[in-house]
Amino acid sequence: MARGRVIETAAAERPAPAIRQRFGGLMRARGGSLTARLIFLLVVFVAVPLVLYRLMEAADDDKRALLLKNVHERGRLVLEILRPSIEEQGLNALPSLAEKLQGLAGGDTTLRLFFKPSGGTDPKGFFYLASAPQLSAPELAAERAELSSLGVFDTLASSCNQGKALVTRHTMSRASEEVIIAATPLVTASGCWSLVTAFSTAAYRDSSIGRPYWATPEVRLGAVIYFAMFLVTLTVFWGIWRALRRLTQRSRLIRARGLEAGRFADAIELEEFAEVAGELDRLVGTLHNSAQALKAIAEQNAHAFKTPVAVIRQSVEPVRKRAGENDPRLARAVALIDASLDKLDDLIACAWRVDETLADLLDPPREQVNLSALLGRIAEDYQVLAEGRGRHIKTAIAPNVTVLGSVELIEAIVENLVDNALSFTPVGGNVYLSLELHDNEARIVVSDDGPGISKDLSDAIFDRYFSRRSQTDPDGGGRHLGMGLWIVKRNAEALGGSVTGRNRAEGGFEVTVHLPPAADS
Repeated sequence: MARGRVIETAAAERPAPAIRQRFGGLMRARGGSLTARLIFLLVVFVAVPLVLYRLMEAADDDKRALLLKNVHERGRLVLEILRPSIEEQGLNALPSLAEKLQGLAGGDTTLRLFFKPSGGTDPKGFFYLASAPQLSAPELAAERAELSSLGVFDTLASSCNQGKALVTRHTMSRASEEVIIAATPLVTASGCWSLVTAFSTAAYRDSSIGRPYWATPEVRLGAVIYFAMFLVTLTVFWGIWRALRRLTQRSRLIRARGLEAGRFADAIELEEFAEVAGELDRLVGTLHNSAQALKAIAEQNAHAFKTPVAVIRQSVEPVRKRAGENDPRLARAVALIDASLDKLDDLIACAWRVDETLADLLDPPREQVNLSALLGRIAEDYQVLAEGRGRHIKTAIAPNVTVLGSVELIEAIVENLVDNALSFTPVGGNVYLSLELHDNEARIVVSDDGPGISKDLSDAIFDRYFSRRSQTDPDGGGRHLGMGLWIVKRNAEALGGSVTGRNRAEGGFEVTVHLPPAADS
C-alpha cells in the first residue's frame, strides 16, 4: 500500500478565483455555423467545470480546515486528560492510562498510545502502550506491523520532532476502509508520548483530508454525471449534424439526378426532421411540375401565335402578286409587312426559348455531357458558315472534359456566343473557341477580333432585349433582338455556372462561361 500524505495542522488558505470573463457577449452573438456553435459549447463544457471546481475547492479548503481543527482538538483533549498521570507517574501509569483510554474512545474513533524513550535514534522505536478498544496480543502485533508498513511511525517521529500534530490518510486492512489518523505528541523528560487517533466516520473519510480535492467521492460522482450530460449533448448535436448532412447529400443527388435520386424523407431518421423533409419533397415536386407545365404552355403559346402569323403571310401573297412593279407604294407596304412578320416570328421563337430557359432554371436537365466532343462538333459545323462569310474559327479544346447538364442548354450557350462573335468580327478576322479545365471548373471561352464594347456596358450586355447593333448591319442587325447573351447567362446559371465578359487587351471581346465539371472530369 502507498504511504499516506502528511497534512499540516493549518490548511493552506486559497483565495477564491475571480471570474473575469463573461460568456454573455458570446451567447448573444448571432449567425455562425453549427460547427462553430458546437465548438463554443465544448469550450463552455470545459470552462464551466473548471470554474466550479475552483470555487468548490476553495469552499472545501474551509471545510477541511474545520475538520482538521476538530481532529487536532480531540487528540489534544485526550492528551490533556492523560497528561497529569503521564507527568506524575510516567510509565508506571500504564494501567490507569489504559483504563482512561477505554472511556474516551467512541464507536467511530480508535485510540492508540505509543511511547518513544528519550535518546532513541530509530524512527520506529515506539512502544505500543495501550489501545482502545482493547486488542489481543496477536492483533496488536499485526496492527503494529501494518502501521509500520504504512509509514505511520515515520509520521509519529516527525510529529515528536516538530512538536505538533500531523494527520494522514490510510487504508487499514482490519477495517477494509480508509481512516484518518492523527498523531498528537506530548514531549516529556522521559521521552515522546504519541496519541494516535483513527477516525472512520463518513464526515472524515469522504473529506479531502490527506488527498487532493478531485479524488473525493463527491467530485468523482459529479464528474461522472457531468460527463454523461456532455455525451448526451454531444449525441444530440451529432444527430442534428448527421441529419443535416443527409439532407445536404440528398439535395445534391436530387440536383444531379432529379426525382430519380429519391425523396428527402427517405434519408431522414430523426422524427423531428421528418416534417422538414416532407416539405422539401413537396417543394421539389412543385418545382418539377411547374417546370413541366411552363414548358407545355410555352410550346402551346408558340403554336398559337404562329398560326395567325402564317395566316397573315398567306393573305399577303395575293397583294404581293398584285402589286408587282406597277404600284411601288403597295410593294413597299408589303415589304414592311414581311419584315414585321419576320420580326414577329423571331419574337415568338425568342419568347418560346425564354420560357423554356425559365423552366430549365426551375428543373434543369441532368446528364453527363462530353463537353469536349460537343464543342468539337459545334466548331466543325460553324467552320463552314464562318468561311462562307470570310471569317475563320480557331479552336483550343481540352480533351475529356465532362459536365453535368443538358446538351440542349450547352448547345444554346455555345451557338449564341459563336453567332454573336461572328456578327462582330470583320471580314478576314477570327473567332476563337477554347475549352479548359481550371480551378475545378470547366471554362468555355469565345472571343473575336471585333471592336469590343464600352466599359459601362460590360454588365448590361447580358440583360434581356439589350442590343446596340446598327440596323444596317450586313449580318442582319435588324433581326437581332438582344436575347442571345441573356439566354447564355440564364442557361449557364441553370447548369450551376456563371458567365463573364471583358474586352481583350489585343482587341475584340471575350466571353467566358464557367461550369462545374462532372465528378469524373
